[in-house]
Amino acid sequence: MSPQEQLTMMGKQLEIILKQLANLQRLVVSKNGGAPKVVYQPVVIGVKDVSSSQLLDAYKKGLNLEQLCQLADGKYTAEQIVKKLQKMGVR
Repeated sequence: MSPQEQLTMMGKQLEIILKQLANLQRLVVSKNGGAPKVVYQPVVIGVKDVSSSQLLDAYKKGLNLEQLCQLADGKYTAEQIVKKLQKMGVR
């Protein structure tokens, strides 16, 4: 493929991407009621499910590992709880 053909293909791809971006911007504007310059940004917090979230919250409130095991009601072992907390950023 010659450099000219590559540039032509890249130009076409750029046009497609710009059209997709314009469509996405229209969708965002329709969701925010037309407010200008509003950007939606997903936030990843690392919590897989509600019980993991509850365990993290309980840990932050001061529960020890034994109490966390009781809170998990046999769903997780102590080792699993430690791994879950580590994955959620607790060291």
